[in-house]
Amino acid sequence: MRKGFNFWVILMLSIAVVACNRDNKNGNGDILPQFEEYILSVEESGYSVNITYQRMTNTERSAALSHIDELNYKHTFDEYALEPMDVEASARMLVEEYASEGHMSEQAYSYNLDQVVILSRNDEVVCYESYIEVYTGGAHGGQSLIYECYDIATGQAYDFGYLMDGEWCDALRQLIYERIVDMYGDEQLIATAKDIYIPRSVKLTDSGLLLVYQPYEIASFDAGILSVELSDEELAALGVPLLWI
Repeated sequence: MRKGFNFWVILMLSIAVVACNRDNKNGNGDILPQFEEYILSVEESGYSVNITYQRMTNTERSAALSHIDELNYKHTFDEYALEPMDVEASARMLVEEYASEGHMSEQAYSYNLDQVVILSRNDEVVCYESYIEVYTGGAHGGQSLIYECYDIATGQAYDFGYLMDGEWCDALRQLIYERIVDMYGDEQLIATAKDIYIPRSVKLTDSGLLLVYQPYEIASFDAGILSVELSDEELAALGVPLLWI
């Protein structure tokens, strides 16, 4: 990894209170998160790194919010995450990695992260939306759209894996598959109804779940990112327990 390189950095912190009511609490009395954007832009010959990351500013007021902020940091920076949490240092490590690898390629390497936050379910749930584009050589780069959702009261992440563990799972697979075919057709699908599963990326909306499949998960790369929305009513009709209600 090359060190001591020169780069141009724009670093901007802007306070953005997200969907908070006047006393910054939801109807249950839970403290709502507030955020500032950490923005880093590095453009050099051979590589570029652009990061927009949502950092929570009021974690000292709630253990649940502190836990959510820490989990988002770990999920976002992954192998570059540090203990204790240090956003700036993790971002710098990522830049150094792309700088060292990028100069070894004829085409510029790039990493782009655009993260936003969304409150839903009467401000009881916070979801991080992270859109990532990466190029590290080859015919094309990669892209992904990742959702991570958390209960504001407890700080716990929502795990939707149980949706494929019950007696309803076959009917749920069929429903998801039929919805995908209706929306996108089946020409580029590499999965059948029996291959369908709940993806890692799930957004808890005000009315149901948005399932997001990355390229190559259930369809060819050319199909791009596929998303399917299922309402609470549709899931309940299959006998699925709605643990988020």
